[in-house]
Amino acid sequence: MLKTLTNKHLIIAMIVAPILAVIAYYGVDRVVSETPHKAVKGQSYPLAAKSNCRYKSGECTLKNGDISLTINVAMADTNGTTLAVTANQAIQNIHIALASNSAAAAAPTAMQAMNAENTQWELNVPENISEESRLQIALAVNDSVYFGETGTEFSEYQTGFTIK
Repeated sequence: MLKTLTNKHLIIAMIVAPILAVIAYYGVDRVVSETPHKAVKGQSYPLAAKSNCRYKSGECTLKNGDISLTINVAMADTNGTTLAVTANQAIQNIHIALASNSAAAAAPTAMQAMNAENTQWELNVPENISEESRLQIALAVNDSVYFGETGTEFSEYQTGFTIK
């Protein structure tokens, strides 16, 4: 066993192998990865739903590049539900539709801007949101259109802690 660890070929291989692995990792990433590019006016781009959209987290984050939206749902008493969207950039307009699982699409409704910077938007939805609903969103930023769809499981905030 001791003679194996003193073999100069084995020692060199143990030093060189991790270095080659790291070089190969970054080399493959550089060759295969997509290079980021700026949004082109008039083009449309999908928004990706983050993991907090799949759980009862109370909010949902949609993202594409440097555009990030956070959607919160506030349950109203008898007036339905209020959807609030907070963005990290100024948005020209937002349209939201709530579709049931059986429907492919629903009629979109325009949201109202809540601040002068156009980063906070709200919409009162007359019906309550069920966990089976799908939230479809389309927005315009710098004359580019971004769209996304996610479930509404996030609309209810639930933790594993019990309060006594």
